[in-house]
Amino acid sequence: MLTADSIDLMNNFGGNAHMIVKKYTKYEKARIIGARALQISMGAPILVDIPKDIIDPVKIALIELENDAIPMTVKRKKRSTV
Repeated sequence: MLTADSIDLMNNFGGNAHMIVKKYTKYEKARIIGARALQISMGAPILVDIPKDIIDPVKIALIELENDAIPMTVKRKKRSTV
């Protein structure tokens, strides 16, 4: 269901073919968490405070996602309205 805000967003989008969103599908979440966990395991800095007992990169990536601290965006193609 389209709300007034989402219609304004689409109208003000300027004809670009992608939209940037903050609500992710389960597949997008899995991709983001996996990519971030790989970065952490390769030595990337951790962007949130975590307890000392958590050392699993996947759990750290989940905590970062919950705190909206992962510096990644998802671009989706606009749906065509027919």
